[in-house]
Parts: sequence; C-alpha cells; structure tokens
Amino acid sequence: MVSGFRKTIPLGFGCLILAAPLSAQTAADSSAIRAAALDYIEGWYEGDAGRAASVRVDATGWIDYMHLAEVDGRWVIINVLWETRPR
Repeated sequence: MVSGFRKTIPLGFGCLILAAPLSAQTAADSSAIRAAALDYIEGWYEGDAGRAASVRVDATGWIDYMHLAEVDGRWVIINVLWETRPR
C-alpha cells in the first residue's frame, strides 16, 4: 500500500505541473490578494455581509455548498465544497 502511494504522489504533482501554466506572482498580484483578504476580514468584523453569500444545493446524489461574492455588480461562485448524499 505504501509503495503505491509513493508512486501516486509524484505522478499527481507531475500532472499538476504540466497542466498549469507557470507564472510568477507579481507585486500587483500580491497587493490584490492582500486587499481581497483584508476586505473580507474587515467586512466580517464590521458586520458587512453585502459581498458574501453561502448556498446549499441538494442534488440527487450529492450536496453542494457554494460560496459566492458580488463582483462588479454580478454574483459569482468563488468556491464549491461538495459531499455525497448519505445513503
């Protein structure tokens, strides 16, 4: 079992490396990421939830938990966490 696991990890990382284009994070990227994180946490502490929503979707075989944010006047999904429906 361990030897199979050791073979899977490098293969998985290799696929990720080949699938994603490589680019360095710029100073502007770092600044934008920091601003987004601060906007989120400051909104949390100020009780301003106008930029965020969570939605639960009950599908036939699974349950989706979606996190949304309003961007440029439009709601967009920023994350989906899912689980299979208990049987």
